[in-house]
Amino acid sequence: MPAPSSHSARARSTAPQPLQGCRLGLVCGSGESDCAQLFLDVAQAMGAEVALLRTTDVVMTSDAQTDKLGHLLAQLYDAIECQDLPALVVRRLAQAASIPVFDNLAGAQGAIPSGRETDVDGEGAVASPRESALDEVDNVARRSERLRLALLRALARSDTA
Repeated sequence: MPAPSSHSARARSTAPQPLQGCRLGLVCGSGESDCAQLFLDVAQAMGAEVALLRTTDVVMTSDAQTDKLGHLLAQLYDAIECQDLPALVVRRLAQAASIPVFDNLAGAQGAIPSGRETDVDGEGAVASPRESALDEVDNVARRSERLRLALLRALARSDTA
């Protein structure tokens, strides 16, 4: 197998990075989860710097503490992605912060059904391991693209506000 050419490496390094200079915070229970990795990969590929914050550092005991944290995060980051946080805490942070706050933007709810879940008789269809793997790759690609577009839209809106 031939070694990658310097031209292809140069092409990757000059890919458009629309989030160059953006600072994003990722609040999650584990930076190793699939959703966290997807967010990191997409955001960093778009040029953003991403800081990991532990969920336990964000869940506060009072609304006043959550409000203060929201104001602080808005000074440090251009947007926050929240994973593994109760919806109430995410809403409270979003109200307190003057930046976009996402509630599991990279989450699996963006998965697209393969269409092979049932056959024409309504019975469960069995996909081959290869078909299942291809469906998973397709879902990740679609989730990545949706995440990329959502980040671009949200950060463009916050720039004009």
